[in-house]
Amino acid sequence: VAVPHRAVVNCFHAFHALLDIDQDQEWLALTSIGFDIAALELLLPLTLGARVRITSLDRIVGPGGMCAVPIDAPIVQTTPYNWDLILRSGSLPPGAKALCGGEALPRRLAQQLARSTPAAWNVYGPTETTIWSTAWRIDSDRVTIGQPILNTSL
Repeated sequence: VAVPHRAVVNCFHAFHALLDIDQDQEWLALTSIGFDIAALELLLPLTLGARVRITSLDRIVGPGGMCAVPIDAPIVQTTPYNWDLILRSGSLPPGAKALCGGEALPRRLAQQLARSTPAAWNVYGPTETTIWSTAWRIDSDRVTIGQPILNTSL
């Protein structure tokens, strides 16, 4: 899918504001470079002067887990399936902000993310609309795809 640069820039601006991030935040890059969401976790932090730690899900949920990755309050973006693995393994870093998207978010998992993180968002969007199109801060028993991101409409 051909995506114009201005659409990627808009997505970055939207998530910069939504997540209230700055150069002191660190992102965990877990996503394969072939998946469009990798652009957000690899490039947005770099546009702000923040750090990106490239790792794999296996290193996080495997033996030693997050204990082996010294990180303070990162932003972690992954699918509901992978979030379930991370939470079951007890490998969530303290203070992590969560972005969960790419497939339907089960209510049980939404509730777990809300209890386990200071801030978690359910995000939705087909590639054609540039990574994510909507975001909803998880704060109740309700699961929704949320509202359109900055400068977009549904």
